[in-house]
Amino acid sequence: MSQRYLLSGMELRRDDERWYDLLLHDLSDACLADRVSLGPFESTGPLVEGGLVGVGDGKAALYKKNGGDRSVEVYAITDDGKLELARTLREPAQVPNEQRIFMHTSGLPSSALLQCTSDTVVTADTYCRYPSSVRLTRWSSDPRLLEHQTVDFIRGLSSDTQRESHLRGHAYILPAKAFMTASYEHTLEAYDSDPITIIRSFTSDTLALQWTTAIPQENSKLLFIPRRNAALALGLTWSVEEGYSSARTKVALATLDAASGSILATHILPDPQSPCGNLSEAIGDADLTPSGNHLVLIFGDGQVAVLDVDEYLENGFSSVTNPEGRIITHPFPEVPSSTPKNKKERKAREEGYWSWVDKAYYGDGQVVLRPGVGEKKPTGFAVVSWE
Repeated sequence: MSQRYLLSGMELRRDDERWYDLLLHDLSDACLADRVSLGPFESTGPLVEGGLVGVGDGKAALYKKNGGDRSVEVYAITDDGKLELARTLREPAQVPNEQRIFMHTSGLPSSALLQCTSDTVVTADTYCRYPSSVRLTRWSSDPRLLEHQTVDFIRGLSSDTQRESHLRGHAYILPAKAFMTASYEHTLEAYDSDPITIIRSFTSDTLALQWTTAIPQENSKLLFIPRRNAALALGLTWSVEEGYSSARTKVALATLDAASGSILATHILPDPQSPCGNLSEAIGDADLTPSGNHLVLIFGDGQVAVLDVDEYLENGFSSVTNPEGRIITHPFPEVPSSTPKNKKERKAREEGYWSWVDKAYYGDGQVVLRPGVGEKKPTGFAVVSWE
């Protein structure tokens, strides 16, 4: 929630009732600073009517349903390090029943938090069925600020199969007081050889649509670079390369003008200098550090490259690309997480498709890597840092 505190949520059962606890830890000593128990919550089958929607601007938004009344409670941290209920916000009356927020069995909400202030919360549905592509809801204690906005599909797809839209990233553009959303519009369970993600900008005051741009990738992240008033969209694309008989999944990075949505540049992330296996679905991953100063590239076996953001926006990957067209990286040191543990894993490293990284979490000056291979479910993490 801030540079000092870490907020986490935990679903519990007490006397056969579902509760949700908010845990606040002080990062300076890792001690529990506060714990707030909320509930009990209603549930219908696997769906739970309460839980943490998200954290934004140092505040936590928690959804709860009590009978027919649905609300979002906003919690803030007091000066003495305690969680305090700052405001209870209501839902617009015009939201249809099938579009109301709920919590999945996994604990994840059906909506993403776009903005959280003391007066309003804006959420976007993470999944929509045709004809809707985006659904935005503004919760507030002021009836004049309540709003529900729906935007339809624009990608032309066959009507013979179910069409759906998934929210694949969002960002708040502070100078323009606007939201950006990335919606991957596609057909259900159909191979998408030419994926398209629709990037849209909405004003935060009225939720009115400002502009729309289509980018040729299946997006996964949407990031804002304030000092350049630009957005970086990271996603997957498919390309056929020399020496390969079929298309390979690659990471694409599209740079957009945040004011107009114009695509300024698109770069495909090259393979690393040492061949390795995929990180998740593609050969590598990329993200901005929280400060926005660096673009960090991570590959499946822990290889890392760090670029200055301004250098990347001007010249792409040229400053970290060798004559063979591969990314110049720093290899990850030999530690238990990165070391093959059996014949199969050793063969994978020898043949250039060894991978142990499952997910990366990006910070300023460091990245946390979560392992994802092994006979047993991996535990722990590894940290890479730089100056």
